Amino acid sequence: MMTDGGGDTISTPAVAALTPAQLQAAIAKLTSGQQLTPAESAAVGVSTTKPTPTSAPAVTKTDEQIAAYNSAQELAQTFVDTYGGKLSDYFDSVTGKVTRPSSAVISKKFTTSPTVVAPVTPVTPVAPVAPVAPLTPVTPLPAPAATRTLASDIFKQTLAIFFGPTEMAKPWATELYNVVSKFYKQGATSEEAFNMAVLDSEKNPALADFTKRFKGIYSLQKMKQAGQAVTVPTIAEYFATESKMGDVLKQSNLGDLANEDFLGDVLAKGVSATEFANRITAIFDRIDNAPKDIKDTLSRFFPTVDRISLAKAIALGDKGAKELQNQVAGYEVLSAAEKQGLGANQIVGGTTAETAYQYALGGETYNTALTKFGTVAAMLPTVNKLTQVYGEETLGQTGVEAAVFGKSAKQIKTLEDLVKKEEASFSARNGVSQISLASQRRAAGLI
Repeated sequence: MMTDGGGDTISTPAVAALTPAQLQAAIAKLTSGQQLTPAESAAVGVSTTKPTPTSAPAVTKTDEQIAAYNSAQELAQTFVDTYGGKLSDYFDSVTGKVTRPSSAVISKKFTTSPTVVAPVTPVTPVAPVAPVAPLTPVTPLPAPAATRTLASDIFKQTLAIFFGPTEMAKPWATELYNVVSKFYKQGATSEEAFNMAVLDSEKNPALADFTKRFKGIYSLQKMKQAGQAVTVPTIAEYFATESKMGDVLKQSNLGDLANEDFLGDVLAKGVSATEFANRITAIFDRIDNAPKDIKDTLSRFFPTVDRISLAKAIALGDKGAKELQNQVAGYEVLSAAEKQGLGANQIVGGTTAETAYQYALGGETYNTALTKFGTVAAMLPTVNKLTQVYGEETLGQTGVEAAVFGKSAKQIKTLEDLVKKEEASFSARNGVSQISLASQRRAAGLI
């Protein structure tokens, strides 16, 4: 009996015993790995049962082994990224080791052209020579400093962002490049070189078109040198301020003034972007939106009521935004006086612009002043008449205003004395006059 390759037992025919010579030949076949016949196998005691294949035992890797494998693979990948080729050129995925690339890979990836090495001819040994004295070290010459250059085309392309390509085709653009490049070669940054070129070019006739563009900077520079507390902007700051001022003008429907020439004049005055915005929005818009009565009064104190001219007068004026606001508020109070017929241009001793300005500083507005001037206008005829009748100190409009606006104790006492005298003299007339003046004083808050 014998088994087949699957381990099952199969029947085999009986075999005859082998002769010594046959047995010796079977052993020789077995030793050399040759296939034996059933009879030879039986004779030498070798089983013909095929072994049942078994799977190799599973190999469990430790965390350290896995980490080492991954690390080696990453290292090999860096070689691929640097020198080219594929991962298998530098990494054995079975052993997890970084390998030396083959000669073919080395020749292809690490050299620019193959070098043919001629066979080495044996050299006949020569007798030793006497030692040579060491050479005196030579101090190496310093390497020449690299010359920094500013590319002309890049320079003009950058400048064209602000000036436009048409301007860059003019001769002054090339002249400006030469000036800027001079400072750049000396080690300045491109921005520093440009700012120094602006100051260096003021008297250069070839750059007149350019220097005109930055007249504000030159004006501020002179103010700075004269000791005034101003800040001279860089080119970038200059452009940024112009842009902000232009936005303010456009928002106030004054886009026609958003040009380099006008804004250059504003900047030359040392007006900041914040100050400019306050003048236009807090002052100009206030005037622009004022009632007709106020506009009529303002028209006498500003060059014209034309919006463009008015904006120029405010933006280019020497007064600060706060002072201008107070001045406009004073004109509004004056307009209230004129509305009640009490302006200096209407009657003798009337309210002046200076007086109205002081009222505005005290907090009066057009609306509050309009009410108080109405009280003054109502009281003034009676006060003037009583003053003449009783020979008291003449109050006039100024005195009545002082009582109504300033709550002046002296002027209020004078009014009270007049009322008492009126009461004593005209009690027989049912108190008509005294009621009239008393009611007026009560309306003014004086009693």
